[in-house]
Amino acid sequence: MILLTGSCGYIGSNVLYELISSDHEIVCLDNFSNSSRDTLQKLEEALPSRIFFHEVDIKNKEPLFEILKNYEIDSIIHLAAYKSAIDSILSPIKYYKNNLLGLLNLLDACVQFSIDKFIFSSSAAVYGNQTKLPIKEDASLNPLNPYGFTKVYCEEILQEFKNSHEWFNFISLRYFNPAGADPSLS
Repeated sequence: MILLTGSCGYIGSNVLYELISSDHEIVCLDNFSNSSRDTLQKLEEALPSRIFFHEVDIKNKEPLFEILKNYEIDSIIHLAAYKSAIDSILSPIKYYKNNLLGLLNLLDACVQFSIDKFIFSSSAAVYGNQTKLPIKEDASLNPLNPYGFTKVYCEEILQEFKNSHEWFNFISLRYFNPAGADPSLS
């Protein structure tokens, strides 16, 4: 079973749609800070199977763990984060708290509930302004705003976690401009 955080956001709703369409069992979490309840309603109408949805803020560890006790999760797809570069400049502490604490709580959950697979939604913002195009995956990291820094820090935390927990596997996806939503979710 897969835990999907940020399941009602733009990327999350499309990932959820594809996963359920491929017969995966998904536990969905969202706190609606970057998404809409309308998206959840559209998902429930579009998807043939039942959605195991919980409204929870992953910064709050106890309610998160209470939910996880009820499922046998073996993978996490972590898409829940604040995402505006401009807003992160205006409210950097808000971004650091949300994006870092949410990840740390999920990693605690990996230990507590023996979850060994993790997909992290990073961002091309980790690269900053690059002069050499196209940008290659191994280009230097040079974030220009707190949002980009949180993504770099999260990637580093994941690597350090992997270094101390050899059973843990993760991948970070660095999106540039996600586009192409399923029409049934529009």
